Amino acid sequence: MQDSDSALLGPDVSSTMRAECPPSSGALPGQLLPNAAARPIPPVNSNCFVCGRHNPTGLHLKFEGGSHGVEATWIPNDASESFQDTVHGGLITSVLDEAMSKAIMANGWQAFTVCISARFHSRISPGERLRAQGWIVERRKRRILTEASLINDSGIERAHARATFLMPGGSQVRKAHA
Repeated sequence: MQDSDSALLGPDVSSTMRAECPPSSGALPGQLLPNAAARPIPPVNSNCFVCGRHNPTGLHLKFEGGSHGVEATWIPNDASESFQDTVHGGLITSVLDEAMSKAIMANGWQAFTVCISARFHSRISPGERLRAQGWIVERRKRRILTEASLINDSGIERAHARATFLMPGGSQVRKAHA
């Protein structure tokens, strides 16, 4: 971690980063988005690899949601492969991380990932249509516990992640879309 990161996140970031990610709540969010409550969650950075509209090599995912969670559709292409017919686990984790981050932003908060754990239930192939869902499990002061899932069209969870995010400390605290 760079010194500028410690200054932004505050003095207790080191102990937070050493802490293990929280155990999974074990629950899937189900139907996160009643049609009337869904709203677009715009990118904070238009060059974001996962959701940025101006990143020429990005995934360009469009998240919608509200205070209960967010979701986006992702269809990985052949450029997403690691092994033949297998989407790279780092890309899968990036999409899950972004879903959790967007759930935080949907609540008007800004926070940074300090710990993430992903579990891959089965191979994900290029061309498979997936729904990325992210939600908040709990907020304790500056620490936010989150989870996310990638679910296929049959409703089967293909990957799951949980993460701890930390809100900036001191004078750095601000709303995501202020």
